[in-house]
Amino acid sequence: MSDKLDILINSSAQDLLMGEVPNMYMSLKTQILNHDQKDLLKKALFFYQKDACEHQGNVSDEDKGLIESIIDALHMKNI
Repeated sequence: MSDKLDILINSSAQDLLMGEVPNMYMSLKTQILNHDQKDLLKKALFFYQKDACEHQGNVSDEDKGLIESIIDALHMKNI
């Protein structure tokens, strides 16, 4: 499953970097995540941090700030 998750994350990130943003991303500004969705997103964010630390030695300060802002914006601190 880890390989499939890596492929999904890398593919989505590559799409965003290349400006090929699918329509589903356009409506995210107005979407509300339920508890299970927030829980999965929080796990994915922490998985990213763990993976970055294991493979690159650290998470950039910019990424740390972005992750913190996502957690704050989605009220995910207590999940």
